Amino acid sequence: RRLAWAEYYRGSVELALGNTDAATDRFAAALAIADSLAALDPTNQSVARSQVNFRARRAQAHSLAGRHREALGDFARAVQEAEALVRRSPDNPQYTGTLGWAHMEHALALVRAGRPRMALQEADRAEELLSPQAEADRETRYQLAWAGLARGASLEALGRGAEATAAREGALTLLEDLVGQPGGEEFRPGLADALLALDHRAAAEAELRILRTQGYRQPFLSAPPSGTDP
Repeated sequence: RRLAWAEYYRGSVELALGNTDAATDRFAAALAIADSLAALDPTNQSVARSQVNFRARRAQAHSLAGRHREALGDFARAVQEAEALVRRSPDNPQYTGTLGWAHMEHALALVRAGRPRMALQEADRAEELLSPQAEADRETRYQLAWAGLARGASLEALGRGAEATAAREGALTLLEDLVGQPGGEEFRPGLADALLALDHRAAAEAELRILRTQGYRQPFLSAPPSGTDP
């Protein structure tokens, strides 16, 4: 399992640097190890949760690379696997959180694939699952903010501009609070994306400059302002 997680973390670094093909390969390697472990012990919930994480991250890499069919196929299975975890242990907040995260990432992939109605459904489901845990956990609040950004992008594509702005402003409030806390640097990409989505150009460009100095190259959900290169 340590080898699987090592591949996962290497894939996460590659994805942050914008190397989607290398990230896909790393996540696929992690998933292959987890699948082999699951075959040996099908009842191991921890391994099953790892399968969800690795499959969803491979799907994210596919999505960011524009391989939408592969992404949506992986996400559909990851959501099913996460739902199975929750059915087995409905009172386990980790599994509920994993399912909420899978729905959130699926929503973002559907936005990129140009399927806003389905994306809106997934974003709403993610918010429903993540909201009860958000107050106690910063990472969950970050995921909740991304669900709001996916919701905003979906609503905008459906011609519901006022609702889209409200969803994005809610996400921005969460993200500004997260980044302002000690150790909040890791949440800066979400803040930049929210500012881009709301067309706060000066503030967005300031965040993008910081991210560029950190080597961050992962594509954004929102189009960067003219003249920027995230």
